[in-house]
Amino acid sequence: MSNEDGCIRQMVPITLNLKEAQQLVEKLFGLSVIEIKPLNSYDDKNYHVTVSSSENPSILELWKHGYILKVLNSLDSQNISFVEAQNELMTFLNENDVSTTRPVKNIDGSYHSILEVSLGERDSVSYVVRLLTYQPGLLLKDVKPSSALFYNIGLFAANMNLKMKEFNSKRFERLTSWSLGCLPEVEKSLHVLKDEEKLSISNDVINNFKENVISRIGSLQKGIIHGDFNEQNIIVRKTESDYEMCSIIDFGDAHVSAYLFELSIMMCYLLMLTQSAEDGRDIVAGYSYLMKLPEEELKLLKVCVCGRLVQSLVFGLYFYSKNPSNSYILSTQEKGWKLLKKLWRTDSIALHTLWCSGIDSNREN
Repeated sequence: MSNEDGCIRQMVPITLNLKEAQQLVEKLFGLSVIEIKPLNSYDDKNYHVTVSSSENPSILELWKHGYILKVLNSLDSQNISFVEAQNELMTFLNENDVSTTRPVKNIDGSYHSILEVSLGERDSVSYVVRLLTYQPGLLLKDVKPSSALFYNIGLFAANMNLKMKEFNSKRFERLTSWSLGCLPEVEKSLHVLKDEEKLSISNDVINNFKENVISRIGSLQKGIIHGDFNEQNIIVRKTESDYEMCSIIDFGDAHVSAYLFELSIMMCYLLMLTQSAEDGRDIVAGYSYLMKLPEEELKLLKVCVCGRLVQSLVFGLYFYSKNPSNSYILSTQEKGWKLLKKLWRTDSIALHTLWCSGIDSNREN
């Protein structure tokens, strides 16, 4: 759900029905479609595709779980270099034992195609079309998370961040409106808040973030981060007694940023599932088992987690005002505001002590 240049820009929505999506799969990727289903998406078009046969010379064996047809929004489609970088990163991670989707070549041997849509006699818009392997399992949002699962997710994220240190980060040196470091940009959209309490809390969080995070952002430990480690992008599988994370999807918001922000974004969305600040202890403990963030950075967790909540909630309302037919955009509103109010009113020292109390404990993972 990324938009370039650190600001909200207008995108041209794509209208694509199931028949047209199926035709794209068959024409561009040479696959015979059995079934195609739309999936939730913020500003792209995603479909789960089941196929029966291939005439694509690059697909010698069908992926038994099916594929994801992904049509990027008009803004992200303008950055072909970053699309290629995502494909390379996903391939790299799979080769280094971090499970994620794999890009699939089209019939011309390329990992992406361009769909041109006419807007009139002299104007048109381009959309990037990709095919990715569908990752089997359950979305985190569809299971009841345990403390052990939260620890496991934190551990998975840290391992992924460590592996990505070995990947060339040059094409990921970018900012988008969803980069947590660009939180002050949210001020331009605060007019969507009609509730005085929500507006007051949002302003407090943004001002605190400016004073305590932006002022020292240059000293934070950095590398490539996923940037949207949420319950819709985390795939889990059943074990004998619980669930464990098995895959991460959607690298559309990946960029070079602070590892503190990766942890904060993950905590924001995971804590919304349980509404329990105590669960942050397990996430921090799992992440810290492999990624040791300095104490001074961990003290910024509260404002960073709350900052992501403000960012997600305000942008959600803003984008919904532009596209009211997409109710998925509002999926976090009720739980998000409830959690934000709870965390922001909690004493900062007490919250820091709680969240860091599991670090270095001798716990099985």
